[in-house]
Amino acid sequence: MFPNLFSIRLVITALCFSFAVTLADCSQSANNQPVNGSTTPVNSTTSQTSDRSTKSSTNQSIASTVSETNAETAVAQTRPTDQKQETAFLDGRYWVGHTGQGLQIEGDRYRYDDERGAKPWRSITELQAIKEGVIYDGNAYWCLNTMKDRDTFGSCSKNGWVTQKASMSATNDDRKLLFSCATEDTKQILLYNAGETINYRFGKVEYPLGQAPQFASELDLKVPRAEAKNDQWSGYGRNMIYSVTVPNGNVVYRVFWSLDKMDKTHTPEGGVEVIENGTSIATVNCKGDIKSSLKGLSL
Repeated sequence: MFPNLFSIRLVITALCFSFAVTLADCSQSANNQPVNGSTTPVNSTTSQTSDRSTKSSTNQSIASTVSETNAETAVAQTRPTDQKQETAFLDGRYWVGHTGQGLQIEGDRYRYDDERGAKPWRSITELQAIKEGVIYDGNAYWCLNTMKDRDTFGSCSKNGWVTQKASMSATNDDRKLLFSCATEDTKQILLYNAGETINYRFGKVEYPLGQAPQFASELDLKVPRAEAKNDQWSGYGRNMIYSVTVPNGNVVYRVFWSLDKMDKTHTPEGGVEVIENGTSIATVNCKGDIKSSLKGLSL
């Protein structure tokens, strides 16, 4: 006996419903399948949220690093320097400028000297190095002699050697200048023909504030023309020497100019020789330019 038509339709409907449910389960299972062997199912919403969280964390980390770097830079700029920059003392001879006194530095010691000789050595800790070649002893500034032009006058300051050009004659009268030069300690040797007399002067140029340079004589001799001795080169020998000797009791001052005619690189030399009782006791040499009219002079 065959089943009725209604029963057959009921069976077919049940089978179709069961097949539809099975397809739905398969689709959901495929969507939740792990990627690249991962055991965690991939969820689109969860992945996007995780990406945003990771980017936010990375940006915060970069911002924090930049902030810390800027903070460290600011601290480094405001942090005091641990090392002090010290100016070294240079060995050599120093001049103060307006006196005949000198100062010598050797290693960790120094000493003064003047026309009477050198003083005892002292510790360099008593001095202050202002800049390279300039020191301060508590009373005056001293400049390394290499900072000073040989043919200029001036004085040492905290900024270095201050040069001032001075008149070599240092006179306002009409005497004829026979000889002039500057010495290493900024003094001058001057010799004039004053008509009836010969005038020898030795001293230094001073620079009063706001005034013209003034000559301060340490020695000013005026002797009758006939008492001065004039020596001219005889024409023999390689050294051409011209001089005028000015007497002062048992001491005479011999102003001289000389040149080695055989040495093409030789420059003229000059100065004053101090002779006492026929014995030479000192010679002060010129440094720099020499002005001389001793050659061919007739007294």
